Amino acid sequence: MEIHDIEQRAVARRLDAECPAWTIWWGPATRHFWAMPAWGAVVPVIERARPEDLVAAMREVEAWHGWPQRTGERTGMALPGRREK
Repeated sequence: MEIHDIEQRAVARRLDAECPAWTIWWGPATRHFWAMPAWGAVVPVIERARPEDLVAAMREVEAWHGWPQRTGERTGMALPGRREK
């Protein structure tokens, strides 16, 4: 594992913790960030090379589905059965 992978995995873990309505990970083979909605939306898995592009794509999916209505600082909705990290 390269040093770069350690940093990218840390970014993915931070995003995953900040966005509990999504499952987010770093793909060492693809060298991209990945996200999958944990809130039941029927969308393909999102893949982006840069974390800011991944977050933008996640927000597009949320807007397309009319969810969530964010009123606080959280960037995603906590779901029943999904533990906060």
